[in-house]
Amino acid sequence: MMLSSGKTIQSITLSNGQLTIVVHTYGARLHQLFVPDKNGAFENILLSKDNSNSYENDEGYYGVICGPVAGRIAGAAFDNVVLEKNEGENCLHSGSKGWERQIWSYKTFSNEDTVGITLMLRIPIRNSLGR
Repeated sequence: MMLSSGKTIQSITLSNGQLTIVVHTYGARLHQLFVPDKNGAFENILLSKDNSNSYENDEGYYGVICGPVAGRIAGAAFDNVVLEKNEGENCLHSGSKGWERQIWSYKTFSNEDTVGITLMLRIPIRNSLGR
């Protein structure tokens, strides 16, 4: 998958035989979580899009890591800090440069009874509030 900027989104699938997750590097998004139903058939139980490329312009924030501000800042300002107005006069989830709009790096890990993923994002302090 590729963003309009040319950056590549990676999709990582992890499974332990009982659960399967699909994580995207764009926004550290938990894209899908497959669990068995009462008949043993695996189904995705997350609200997610069929077309992963459509997340770039998505305003739904499905499965992402919001930040550094997770929520709505009235007037897009606090304590002499001015934020981007991206929801009328307010700032929602840090604006257009929030963590959910960044490409995260990752490392997977596993041992005999565990699989997992660590997602990492390095951002300059001056850009930490979506400016």
